[in-house]
Amino acid sequence: MHLRALTRVLVGTVLLLGSRGTSGAAAPAVAPSPSPDRPNIVLIVGDDHGWPYYGFMGSGVVKTPRLDRLAASGTVFPYAYNTASRCLPSLRSMLTGLYPHQFQLRAGQIRRQLRANGRSVDHPIRFMATLPRLLEHAGYATFQAGKLWDGVYANSGFGAGMTATEGEAATRFTGNRAGLELGRKDLAPVFSFLERNRDRPFFLWFAPQLPHRPHDAPDRLHASYPEGEFSRTAREYYANCTWEDEVIGQLLDHLDRQQLRENTLIVYLSDNGWEQSPRSRETHPSAGGHGKGSVHELGLRTPLIFAWPGHIPAGRRIEDFVSTVDLLPTLLSVAGVAVPGQRTGIDLMPALTNGARVGRTRIVGGQFVDPDSRREAPYAEFRGDTYFVRDRDWYYVLWGGQLNQQMLFDKNTDPEERENVAHLHPTRAAAYRVAVLDWLDAIGVGRRRVGWVPAALKFDRRRFSAGKRGTAPTASPRPTAVPARD
Repeated sequence: MHLRALTRVLVGTVLLLGSRGTSGAAAPAVAPSPSPDRPNIVLIVGDDHGWPYYGFMGSGVVKTPRLDRLAASGTVFPYAYNTASRCLPSLRSMLTGLYPHQFQLRAGQIRRQLRANGRSVDHPIRFMATLPRLLEHAGYATFQAGKLWDGVYANSGFGAGMTATEGEAATRFTGNRAGLELGRKDLAPVFSFLERNRDRPFFLWFAPQLPHRPHDAPDRLHASYPEGEFSRTAREYYANCTWEDEVIGQLLDHLDRQQLRENTLIVYLSDNGWEQSPRSRETHPSAGGHGKGSVHELGLRTPLIFAWPGHIPAGRRIEDFVSTVDLLPTLLSVAGVAVPGQRTGIDLMPALTNGARVGRTRIVGGQFVDPDSRREAPYAEFRGDTYFVRDRDWYYVLWGGQLNQQMLFDKNTDPEERENVAHLHPTRAAAYRVAVLDWLDAIGVGRRRVGWVPAALKFDRRRFSAGKRGTAPTASPRPTAVPARD
């Protein structure tokens, strides 16, 4: 079968089933105008912005005035969680509504189908139903601005974008050239797209590579973080956070000047977390043993803002647990597009507009050894598949060759997750372990691959030591073995 025909089989079938109101037909010849039923959508994705480092999340140190105003103009979910604490799998979940485990299973199926037809593919996302692909099919103009993995923008389903050639696509360190230039250079590609599409509904993916490295904010932004009060790494990181805030403000100001804000839903979140206290120096390549790359809350949690004048209440906080897999069903709902099958995320619009409860009493997730990103496999101090459970009072971590290592933290008395108390609460820890296994079944992954660890990544107990309160630890508290009877 020709590759183009196979693409229609793999993607077209999903679109036929997944686009309410278009019945799977091609996008209308005359693009619809924006309306309350089909608003513009701007998804702003911060890069490595840890959840404590915003004014609206309680920081009295890091300056984020524009994001503070955006949060005040809309509704904030302060307990939102990414599906991974590194960018590649995290961004894929935003685009597809799939957990990383589901994405890789789907990718494997696609590769097998292609091999059966004598073909191969570098980016299986080309054959998946994604948020931009579904919106394009429904008549939206879509644009990728800034950081994006998986090659050129068309692979992920965007109709246009900044990553137009493989030479501009993802690299090992920078993500891609578009991510590095957006905001650091200018916003001209974004402004041009908005002006071309002001009379039709649009979806803008706005992902400046900030506060991600390089930590190269202008000197004027360092003035808020004087030497002597802050370590060098803290000054550099916090200044980049403020730079991100400034760049987002430039986008919001342009939307105002073009009179587009009234019918535009703006969503903000970060792709993963970070750990940087004011005086500590960076002790881990990804900033702290509990930040990016780990399965601790600092690595996964993000604020999630929804702002849409006249439709979403201003100044409200909803403290229910939400996940980034909820983005796809929520944004498709706003656009009047049906959600494709095998997505387990929740449409958040009833909670945002009618005050309904989201319904989660806890959030469960996990990271795993990603065959597309071997360099990220260790996920900081952990080895192999790593899972977590978060409810109101507890944070649980499970990993190891046969899921035989665990940690449990009392969030009321130990919010920074420094003291493992799993040995003091064996029944509770066992119940959380079951919750992880049940979650794997619920998302269609099953338990057959759980705990797989390559020989080169075997658990190294010597790496674990407790850090002092208020400083970035070199690693996590000592884990507790799961009792054999479990």
